[in-house]
Amino acid sequence: MPFQKVQLSKPYYNVDSTSLLSTCELVQDGFIDEFNAFHKRAGYSLFSDLGTNADVMGVYFSVDEGKLVAVSKGKTFMITDRYGAKTDITGDTLPIDQRVQFNEFKYGGSNYLFMVANSTPMFTNFTANTQTLSASSTPPLVGTAPTNVTHMIEFFSYLICSEKNSNAWKFSFPGNPFSWTLSDSYQMIGQQNVKGLFKGANNFLVCSSTNIDIWGQSGDFLNPYLSSVKAQYAQIGLASPYASVVIDGTRMIFLDKTRRLVMLEGSSYIDMGMAINNEIQNLSTVEDAVAFNIVINGRNFLMLNFPSDKKTFVYDYISQAYYKWSSWDETTSTRSLFRANCYTYASTWNKHIIGDINNGKLYQLDVDSHSDDGNTINAEIITGHINYGSDGFLKQPKKVIARIRRGDGKEGSVTDSPRILIRHRDQNESWSNFKEVQLGPIGDTNFRAILYNSCKPYYSRQYHIKMPDNAKFVLSSIEEEF
Repeated sequence: MPFQKVQLSKPYYNVDSTSLLSTCELVQDGFIDEFNAFHKRAGYSLFSDLGTNADVMGVYFSVDEGKLVAVSKGKTFMITDRYGAKTDITGDTLPIDQRVQFNEFKYGGSNYLFMVANSTPMFTNFTANTQTLSASSTPPLVGTAPTNVTHMIEFFSYLICSEKNSNAWKFSFPGNPFSWTLSDSYQMIGQQNVKGLFKGANNFLVCSSTNIDIWGQSGDFLNPYLSSVKAQYAQIGLASPYASVVIDGTRMIFLDKTRRLVMLEGSSYIDMGMAINNEIQNLSTVEDAVAFNIVINGRNFLMLNFPSDKKTFVYDYISQAYYKWSSWDETTSTRSLFRANCYTYASTWNKHIIGDINNGKLYQLDVDSHSDDGNTINAEIITGHINYGSDGFLKQPKKVIARIRRGDGKEGSVTDSPRILIRHRDQNESWSNFKEVQLGPIGDTNFRAILYNSCKPYYSRQYHIKMPDNAKFVLSSIEEEF
C-alpha cells in the first residue's frame, strides 16, 4: 500500500473515543465540508459598539425599513447604515438579562416593531421612542394587554403572546395589535404552563415542559383557532424555553425534556442528536440553553449555547455533523462559550450580525476574518485511531504529507508566515510534542506540505493538528506513504 489517506470524517461524541477509527474524535472551531476537508470557522470583526458592556439579548433586521434593532441592558438601539452608525432609541426599557423576541406589524399606514422580554409588549415605529403598550401609548391600547410575555408570534394578522407561568396564551384583534380582549385566550390541552410558542407555515406550536399542542385556523372569526383533532405530541416537551428553532415553517428542532435534540416534522419526530446526546446529558443544566440559526458564506449552522457550562455545540445542516465552537482565551489557554448570543441577517447590507454574550458589541461574521475581533480562534482537529483495518500488524510510513491551503499569510501582516502545529500518539498512549509546519508567506500557494519525513512503526495512530495563528486554514487531506 504505497499511499494511504487518513480519513477526516465528521466527528462523533457519543461513544468512547478509543472506538473511533475513521471518524474524527474532535472538530473544534471549524467544520468538515462535503469533500471531507477541514475548515477553520469564520471569525468576526466589530460592527457596532452599543456601549452597554452587557449581553446583547436580541437583534432584528427590518427589510422594509433597512434598519437593524438591537437590545442590550434593556435599552433599544437602532443601526441605520451598513457602517454600524448607532442611534439610541429613548423611551421605555425592557427588563434586563431577558431574551428578546421581535415581531414586525403593519397597522394604520405605519410599520411597528413589537418586542417582549418577559414583559408587556413594547413597540417602536423605527423613528419615535419605544413605548410600552398601554392606554397612554401612541397608538393607545384598547382593552387589557398581556403581561410577562416570553414568546410572541404573528399568525394570519393576529398577534399571539404566551405569558410566563401561565397555561394560557392570548391573541389580539385581527389586524390590530393594539386591541386586546381579556377573554381572547386559549389554554394548553393538558393545562400545563406554556413554555414556548413557535410559528410554522400553516400552524403554530404551543409547548410546555411535557407536551406540544398544534394549533391552526378554524375559519371562525369569534373562535379563530383550532387544535386540529386535539393534535398533540405527548412526552416531548421543551427542556428550555429558548432552545428551539423553526426551519422553513415545516420543521422544528428543539431540546426536549430528556435532553435530546429532536426534530419535529409533520406527524413524526426524530432524535437528531445521537452524536452529542452523551455530551448534553452530562451538562450541569440545560434550562438556560439557547438555540438559533446562523449563516456563514451560504452555509447554515444551528448554534446550541449552554451558558452555565460555557459550551457551544454547532450542527452543520449540510454535512449533518456536530462540532464544538468556542471563545479562546490566550492568557489562560482555556475555552469558553462562543460569543454569539443572537444573530440576524441584514440583507440590505449583506451582513451577518451577531450580538455578544456580555460586552454590548455587535460583530460581523466574515470568512475573510481569521480572528475573533483580533483574538485567536485556535481551531483544531483530532483524527480517529487509524489502523487501516486492523490493530494486529505494524505500519511504518516513510513520510506523512498533507494538502493544505497555503500562501494567504497572516491577518494584518504581509510578511509573516502562519504555521500549524501537529502531534501524534500511538495506541492511545501519550502524545508526542507539537511540531511546527510553516504554511509559507503570501503568494507561496504550493499546497503540498510534508508533516513528517520519517515515522516510528505503530499499530494505530491519531493525529492532532492546530491552527494557532490568525490565518485562513483549510486541511484537504493527509496521506501516509509506505
